[in-house]
Amino acid sequence: MLKLYSYDNALDVKKYIDERYANIKCYYEKEDNHYLVEIVSANATKSLMIEKILVREKIVKDNVFTIGDGINDIDMIRKYNGYRVKIACDELKSITSKVVDSVNCLISEII
Repeated sequence: MLKLYSYDNALDVKKYIDERYANIKCYYEKEDNHYLVEIVSANATKSLMIEKILVREKIVKDNVFTIGDGINDIDMIRKYNGYRVKIACDELKSITSKVVDSVNCLISEII
């Protein structure tokens, strides 16, 4: 995770990584007066890990609920009964209208 204070610098880092490393995903989002650039393995997404757990533990996909607040949660939110917290990034707000205050609130809602 990188913390940068310039949009141009955040975009440059993302472009640099995207152009050179196919096995790495890079996200950035604005937070207050800075930008957070998150760099993760393309082979270790939240959705992929959930899928591996489902297969291993023989869990039905419909029984999985997810919650997130950032860009790196988008795929997981789309695939698995996704919710977002009220303070989620704008990109996530456009993905789901299911909103809760916290993980505790989601648990209370689904049980």
